[in-house]
Amino acid sequence: MSAEAATGTVRHIDVPWPRRPLTPIERQRLAHAGHMGPVQLLWAILTVAIASVVGFGLGQLSRFSPGEDVARATTFGTLSFAVLGVVTAVIMAIVHRNITLPFRIDLYFGHVEVVDVTVARAVDLGSVVSPAWLLAVGEGRLVFVCGRWLLDPATFSGEAGRFPRQRLVVARAPVSGAVVGIEQRGEPVPPEHYDLPDHLFGTVVSRDCDVMEGTLDALLSLGGAERRRG
Repeated sequence: MSAEAATGTVRHIDVPWPRRPLTPIERQRLAHAGHMGPVQLLWAILTVAIASVVGFGLGQLSRFSPGEDVARATTFGTLSFAVLGVVTAVIMAIVHRNITLPFRIDLYFGHVEVVDVTVARAVDLGSVVSPAWLLAVGEGRLVFVCGRWLLDPATFSGEAGRFPRQRLVVARAPVSGAVVGIEQRGEPVPPEHYDLPDHLFGTVVSRDCDVMEGTLDALLSLGGAERRRG
């Protein structure tokens, strides 16, 4: 089945969830989520360093050209080193600014959406990078949640232990979609375990907590959905 048909089965919807002000701890979590992590920072430094070395190397290669003045070639290499390094640093800064802009907007307005749902079925999608779940919450709606915040006990309040439980109240930043808190109540919902191809979601899912219109049965009946043991 094509990706177009699959994304037609499940589509993103905007629900006017009630809002409330950020608590101090939620504001702290949101600010942390919007920061460049150590891995991203390391990649940025490596990118600038590689670009600078390439620029310097290109300049040094010109020293071996016939009749090329060594001092002039060295100057050219130094300038290439500086220019490529600066340009790459500026590009990385712009990219980082665009990535963190939604978080800064959420911090400026200081509100969260309260996604209050009752979970009827829960599918553990599994992930090497971070946990991912697809929850059937009634009224023909699905809630997709993912992220390493699911592994952090400090994110949760209410009933401790297994995720998910029958009632979930998710505090979600409106613009970035970052989850800054989740309260769960009631009995644990027995999870089903499936591996779903990425194309079944297409561009529908874009945030840590997204609400979609569709049913689990329709989604799981699509080609490529494989059940696995928990």
